[in-house]
Amino acid sequence: MGTGMTEFAGFSPATIRFLAALRRHNDRAWFASQKDRCEEVLLGPARDLVAALGHKLQKKRPGLIADPRTDRSIYRLNRDTRFSLDKTPYKTHLALWFWEGPPNAARLECPGFYFHLAPDFLGLSVGCYRFSDQGLAAWRARMAEPKTAARLKRLVRDLEAAGLYRRTGTETGPLRLRSGSPRGRLFAAQGILYLVGNKAPPPGNLRPRRGRLCFPVLVGRVQAPRPVV
Repeated sequence: MGTGMTEFAGFSPATIRFLAALRRHNDRAWFASQKDRCEEVLLGPARDLVAALGHKLQKKRPGLIADPRTDRSIYRLNRDTRFSLDKTPYKTHLALWFWEGPPNAARLECPGFYFHLAPDFLGLSVGCYRFSDQGLAAWRARMAEPKTAARLKRLVRDLEAAGLYRRTGTETGPLRLRSGSPRGRLFAAQGILYLVGNKAPPPGNLRPRRGRLCFPVLVGRVQAPRPVV
């Protein structure tokens, strides 16, 4: 774990150029020839960001996990194409996940913060990507309570008024709920994330300033997760 924000030097324009090139040349032969470049401009800075941002977030959330390894806080670039019509082998964005939960818990079933960097998009999310079986049961039990449902409706309204938009997981449950009111659709959600982003990240947004991470469009708009259920 890093000891301070100065260890993250920032993503350079070369990072964006690499991701854009990967989008154009998304094949294994090209990627194999670019491994050193990928390490230098993308994965190396990503590990530094996980350490630095984790250190920052842990001041507010002491139990938060920031692990700068692939398949932990850093999503692997390789895509699982077994059940997808899209057979391109690599993702063309960088994805990071910082989460709270027991050491043996599935990380994507825990609440946390998500960072997304693509050639044309920079975003931050907060929420839970996929509820555990226990979490889903608790979510639905509380959503069935009118007072809790009303509280969540107000929270959703406030988040969307602030410019965030909701990304929910796959909806399951009775069709009469999934096709009904917004409350019904939330009841049926298997996970919920709120995202704020900038569709054209200028290079100045990708470097720390004065010892602080500086994503001017984003930082300050995503706060620590608050329990709803």
